[in-house]
Amino acid sequence: MQAWPRTLDANAKMSYNEGHANETCACPPTVDRATKTPMTSKRLLIVDDEPRFAAFVQRVAEPLGYDVEVTNHGREFQAAYRCQVPDVVVIDMVMPDIDGNELVLWLVDQQCAADIIIITGYHPDYAVNARLLAEFKGLRSVATLSKPVSVARLREALVPPGRDPPAPPENRGA
Repeated sequence: MQAWPRTLDANAKMSYNEGHANETCACPPTVDRATKTPMTSKRLLIVDDEPRFAAFVQRVAEPLGYDVEVTNHGREFQAAYRCQVPDVVVIDMVMPDIDGNELVLWLVDQQCAADIIIITGYHPDYAVNARLLAEFKGLRSVATLSKPVSVARLREALVPPGRDPPAPPENRGA
């Protein structure tokens, strides 16, 4: 497991700037600074204003081999995304500062290539409409889930058919 902050506070900053010339990042590097080798684990970035649900997603994802970063607000998500582009993104549709549709459009502007999982605790149409918007705008793999989400369903979304799960933590770097 990486020794970097698991949650990103909007006011917390580290001075890691390698590869990010004019940014201050609170997220991990993409290269192991000790060995100078690329980190090969998959990175999952979560944005959900419900910390308990975000922690649930993290508990399911880490045993699948993901390095997980949790953000609780849209602006924190954007800062974390800019620091290190994730392989998979989990987006809650309804949040106080920015909604899921705005984040989907922002990801389009970023030319996001990550797999996207859109989750809502409201009517499932919120997530379905966001998926349609994402696909129409050219984002690739987009899945939707409605809260409450079962562990099995979340695992299925994190490891889509035809894809291998990320290497478990004990097998990384072998």
